[in-house]
Amino acid sequence: MKSFIISLIIFSSYTTLSAQSFEPYIIGGIQGSQIDGDGFGGYYKGGLKAGTGLIIPSEKIDYNIEITFSREGMKSTQKQTPYLTEFTSNYIDLALLGKKEFYPGFNFYFGGQFGYLLSAKDESQGSITNFTPHLKPIDICYEIGASYKINESWEIVIKQSRSILTTRKDLLRQYNNNLGVYLKVYF
Repeated sequence: MKSFIISLIIFSSYTTLSAQSFEPYIIGGIQGSQIDGDGFGGYYKGGLKAGTGLIIPSEKIDYNIEITFSREGMKSTQKQTPYLTEFTSNYIDLALLGKKEFYPGFNFYFGGQFGYLLSAKDESQGSITNFTPHLKPIDICYEIGASYKINESWEIVIKQSRSILTTRKDLLRQYNNNLGVYLKVYF
């Protein structure tokens, strides 16, 4: 009886998934990032974001699932401090987003993102410090954005993501904040 129920669940899941249509894509681009709460302002730290995703179309809202690599952090300028400081963190992100067309070709994105910390380093006054032990391994963010679909295969996306919870293990309240321009290529 137990194996019959498991078989029924697997068969039901397969028929439901096979009835769905999926649109796979790759996404890549550049982003400026900063750490809110560190005393420095500005999106001076450049980084890359690249990965893949799926769109699950529906009548009102299309659902997006993305998995990406993201390089984030902060970078000070000479005007902000007498010595340059650069902080770099690398994440694997899983984003669950809604996509709503508000005008033909123009879309609005909204949703959440879960980031898993791969590594972090702090470069200050000529020394490099492994900063991974000082950060929480999971970063939970909101994500909003807009896009323009150039044609059936190409879409330009502008998105902003920001941590909802502090990224530090200690008492400092610091949040990742990224603003990027990306290109989606559909298969």
